[in-house]
Amino acid sequence: VAQVRPFIGNDRLIGVGASAVVVREDGRILMVQRSDNGLWLFPAGYADLGETVAHTAVREVREETNLHIVPERIIGVYSSPLFHHTYPNGHQVKNVGVLFRARLVDSANGLPQADGDEISSVAWMTPQEMLTRTLPAYRPYFEAALQHLTEGYFVT
Repeated sequence: VAQVRPFIGNDRLIGVGASAVVVREDGRILMVQRSDNGLWLFPAGYADLGETVAHTAVREVREETNLHIVPERIIGVYSSPLFHHTYPNGHQVKNVGVLFRARLVDSANGLPQADGDEISSVAWMTPQEMLTRTLPAYRPYFEAALQHLTEGYFVT
């Protein structure tokens, strides 16, 4: 995204990315708190050139939490007005994302560490905690993700 901004300024662009629903054995879900707006979300980010969206999910979880994952299945593909974002610097992005269910594979005992840059906090939350810590507008997205952890879905 940063590579094209000098050419398009603050105009809206379409960003393709991935996010991961990492479910621990006890049913808790990995959530990250963004530093810029304080929102609790699934680990996520934009795809780099030449990268698959599955690799994007793996890379973003690693960068944001220092955990290693393996994507297991696609939960869904999302693109809606909810995923249009204007950053504090004026940059606008319309996000199209692939949401993966993933499992933890590292030996860090599932102890995540926030990157201290984009992410200020990381937590393992119950589904109920996750739903109460998000904005009301995001609840349908999180509820759909929880409902479809074992089967895919499509959100327009």
